[in-house]
Amino acid sequence: MDALLLVAAVTLYAAGVGLAARAFARHDRRMHRAALAVLAGGAAVNLAAWLLPGVREARLPLADLRELLTGLAWLIVSLHVGIALRAGLEAMSLIVPPFATVLLLGASGLSTPVQSRPAGGPLFVAHTVTATAGLAALGLAFTMSVVYLLQDRVLKRKRSFGLLERLPSLDTSDRIGFQALAWGFGLLTAAIVTGVLWNAIAHGRLWSARPKESFPLLAWIVLSALLYARLARGYRGRRCAYLVIVGFVFALASVVGIAR
Repeated sequence: MDALLLVAAVTLYAAGVGLAARAFARHDRRMHRAALAVLAGGAAVNLAAWLLPGVREARLPLADLRELLTGLAWLIVSLHVGIALRAGLEAMSLIVPPFATVLLLGASGLSTPVQSRPAGGPLFVAHTVTATAGLAALGLAFTMSVVYLLQDRVLKRKRSFGLLERLPSLDTSDRIGFQALAWGFGLLTAAIVTGVLWNAIAHGRLWSARPKESFPLLAWIVLSALLYARLARGYRGRRCAYLVIVGFVFALASVVGIAR
């Protein structure tokens, strides 16, 4: 049942992206709304696939890599649908949902849980929830940084690049990306703090050099430097976009530690 739900969610996401591509090519807003509806349906199925194991076993469905990727994909698509409905950013449906689909495909490729973990109480729940939500927000910041770099390249070439010219403007990409970055950084900070506290209680140590603990710290260092540069020094542009990408890659790399 779980596998069938994952396949159904991936199928709906792929169909939504296909509709979004046609809508973008034709500049058809009605078709884009239909694409968002299909993506929302995929998100509903994705949510069911994510929650079902937890409901069945009366636990938080974030015990292994498969469940983390499933929940992360749902959060990213849900954020995208909400923002796209409010801001009308058609091009984002060609970037954000495919990224989430890759995550969900990765989850569906894991036929059995990588490593089950016992419940760790409210502190562990707070840690896993904030970590997953932070990854989703940083994933959105990552995609907006990619869009920013593409749009910047188009503008600097001073040539016609067809459909790429209809990407969100630099200001829009920067604004939405920064908002997502701020949320992601705050949630990542909360995840690190609760993780350290839970580690001290459960294992008697504050920190170890394992990937699941080292990569989030590296991401936090990169993103805190970026926020300082933006807020205190007024930095903008490509360097900031590249730092967002680096920070997200570090944060995403922490999921490697779940299998260890």
